[in-house]
Amino acid sequence: MLSADRRRTSVTFRILSVGILLGLLICAAFIGVIRVDLNNTRDAARRSASIVATSYATHLSRVLATADVLSTVVSYEYGKSPSTFNLKSLVDGATLTPDAATQITIVDADGKSTQTWPYPLSGAIYLSDRPHFVVQKNSPTAGFFVGAPVKGRISGKWTIQFTRRLNSGNGHFDGVVVVSESPEYLAEGFISSALIGANGALLAFRRDGEVLARQTLNGPADPAGPPLGDYMSALDNASGELTDPVDHSSRFFAYAAVPGYPVVAAVEISQDEVFNGFRQRRVVYAVFGALFLALIAFAVVSFLRYVNALIAAEEKMRHLSETDALTELGNRRSLRQAIEAAFSQEAVPPDSIALLALDLSDFGRINDLLGQDAGDALLRLVAGRLKEVVADRVRLARVGGDEFSMLVEGPNALSRSLGLARAIIDAFGLAFGLRGHSYVIKVCIGVASNSSVSSSVSELWRNANRAMAEAKKLTAASAESEVRSYTVSMAEQGDQHERDFHALLGAMQKKTMTIEYSPVVESGRGSAVAYHAAMIWHRPDVGRCLPEAFFPLAAQHDLLFRLGTHQIEEACRQISVLPGPLSVPVCVSIPAAVVMQGDLGNFIDYVLESTGFDAQRLWLGIEDAPLLVGNPQALATLHRLKERGVTLYAAGITGDDWSISGIRALSVSAVEIGADLLAQVTVDRVAGSVVAGILTSCASLGLTVLAAGVDSQEALDWLNKHHDDVWAYGSQFAEPYTAGTDNALAGARGDGA
Repeated sequence: MLSADRRRTSVTFRILSVGILLGLLICAAFIGVIRVDLNNTRDAARRSASIVATSYATHLSRVLATADVLSTVVSYEYGKSPSTFNLKSLVDGATLTPDAATQITIVDADGKSTQTWPYPLSGAIYLSDRPHFVVQKNSPTAGFFVGAPVKGRISGKWTIQFTRRLNSGNGHFDGVVVVSESPEYLAEGFISSALIGANGALLAFRRDGEVLARQTLNGPADPAGPPLGDYMSALDNASGELTDPVDHSSRFFAYAAVPGYPVVAAVEISQDEVFNGFRQRRVVYAVFGALFLALIAFAVVSFLRYVNALIAAEEKMRHLSETDALTELGNRRSLRQAIEAAFSQEAVPPDSIALLALDLSDFGRINDLLGQDAGDALLRLVAGRLKEVVADRVRLARVGGDEFSMLVEGPNALSRSLGLARAIIDAFGLAFGLRGHSYVIKVCIGVASNSSVSSSVSELWRNANRAMAEAKKLTAASAESEVRSYTVSMAEQGDQHERDFHALLGAMQKKTMTIEYSPVVESGRGSAVAYHAAMIWHRPDVGRCLPEAFFPLAAQHDLLFRLGTHQIEEACRQISVLPGPLSVPVCVSIPAAVVMQGDLGNFIDYVLESTGFDAQRLWLGIEDAPLLVGNPQALATLHRLKERGVTLYAAGITGDDWSISGIRALSVSAVEIGADLLAQVTVDRVAGSVVAGILTSCASLGLTVLAAGVDSQEALDWLNKHHDDVWAYGSQFAEPYTAGTDNALAGARGDGA
């Protein structure tokens, strides 16, 4: 056994030795290939720079020849008749054809400009101190002179001066002709990314080394800069590579004399661009080398690869289990683990752990209005903004649909959390851009910290959400972002809310809610024309609860669609079994959210088919109907119901939500005046005016008017005074009853109350 182990060790050692030796040889070979490629790339770049420099010198020769010809023609024409010479006539007569950017100036023997094109002379301008004037005046044989860039006294721009001497008839100095060109003139028609790359440069120097222009691809030509000597001294061992003295970039540098003129052309090509292809090939070399090494080492390290695969799979599963896929933030599980880890430490000080619970106000409306994809996009934008605010200071997670939480650890956790909450509110004051529109999202933030009252994970989590619920109430009242810190009184309210929710959920599951009906009476004639169905919750501990008492609770827990559809189904089922003489419409009102939260059209199709209820007898009221305006999906659902034969009406109008344009957009057939608004008409002149206006508008639009909560003779008399055919219901006519009551709905036969 021991000998076998030794042999196994020896074989293993030999295999490892051979593998290492082969690996070293392969590495050496690839390093050699990379070095050869690098040298070839560098040599090719130097040759390219030299070729481009020579080409640029040829280009400059043609450019300078153009300026030379212009100055020669002017000098010649001037010498023919100095006294009658007119520069503008030469240009207008096409004897001279300068570029639009070219400036030609005639300067007399005293250095005063006498003629110029294309700029008009506004007064005497003296140029006797200019080097190009002095050279021509003092040197009869100067010929065509290339001057250094100067700022023109006529044009006010930086230009390069090309001059030639003007002689009088007897051969004496009579001034100079100055051809001025912008520094860009030297590179126009030549500079391109194909020649110098995106980060290269073209340079032109006088023979004495003074710079004429330095031109890059993405900027104006620079008429000032270091002389040629600085570039020459910066060359690295005369290799053609240097660090540019202007922008300190590493480039390949080459220069060439311009044929026929005292000018030097130079070019710089960026090393980064030159070596870009080499870098890519180097990656390929490295990949191939790594593949060879991997093949050699495969037999030895196969078990390590297997272990690594297991570890990677485990890490990936852990990451997926702790990350929200939509926003890439932590999820509820990871945040709870972090809180548990914080509480697991020994002697956790009070106010050292705080939790922020954040909810987006009115997110459901945007989600329903624009669709789920847009809602997901908005959640990603929200997550991004939260990450910008909290940075790495706290742990951030998405814990629900539009709910986020943040864990703050350390001393004074509560005050720091409140400061963070204010920073978040400030950040959310900036609108979100989504599908070409801007949306300002309000946030509701609850904050709780560990203390003697809150000393466990569950308590901290529950208390933060209780505080958030209070913030949501404030936001609903103020329409602004709000933050609340947990207090003991919130626990009592939270416990009551929890009991109410579980009681409501139990009543829905056991289907113990009942439908009560009220006859709808035509107020002018007193005859019943329909009946109104409303869901009633009989709580053992509270008693009879109307929809307005428990529908808001259902809305907080996304139960509205279930409640609303249950009400419709029960009313249709109960009414469908009543005898024929009672075949009058039934009015059922639901919140607008029911239309937006689910497929109401298919559900009503199912109800009508399963109960045999006539669609034309179903009057469906939409509370808060203006919320549906602009929601294509909701409007499509209403259109489909109307085509099915269902009558639609805007239910529970309060006055604030009254809009003729909104009513037209929803294509409703009737409008219901809410009970709260109707109760004010006899005591509030403003409310009376509002209702009178609604009645008048409905009459002109041909809409049926319903009135809810007619509980007094005064309210009924007021209605009859202003409109004689309102459909009204309330205690003034009859108390609500259930479908199982003896003689139930007898008043709705249509033959009198």
